[in-house]
Amino acid sequence: MTTTLSADQHKILMPGLAVQPLIAGTVGFFLLPPSGPAIVMGVFFAMIGAAITGCIAYPIMRRFIRRRQLTLVRTLASGALLGNIPAAIAATAIMAASTDTAAKLASLLLPIGVGTVTGMIMAAAFWALSGRRIAQLS
Repeated sequence: MTTTLSADQHKILMPGLAVQPLIAGTVGFFLLPPSGPAIVMGVFFAMIGAAITGCIAYPIMRRFIRRRQLTLVRTLASGALLGNIPAAIAATAIMAASTDTAAKLASLLLPIGVGTVTGMIMAAAFWALSGRRIAQLS
């Protein structure tokens, strides 16, 4: 098992990761009617998408590639899980700061759904642009 990715693998991997903030921003923009708040939501989603992609998704994908475990199912499941990081942070903050946690945690069902769908859309785009080709090289 190699510890680094080849130059060819990096060339294939980067486009799939580079579009992630754009996809997240687009999803965030279309969650609201076109207006100023929709633009703010799109920018927020893009910033969060860039942070999660760079800090968490990239190392996970490298690990899957090095171990030859990159599959469509793993990619989509990873996207669903990573898409829920903002909701998990919100849930942690609610539990730490509130006594009435049940009602407030129930209010996170919509953000959890949005996070799951957004993460899976981003993962599907990654698979279409890069993942499928890298999996064939392994």
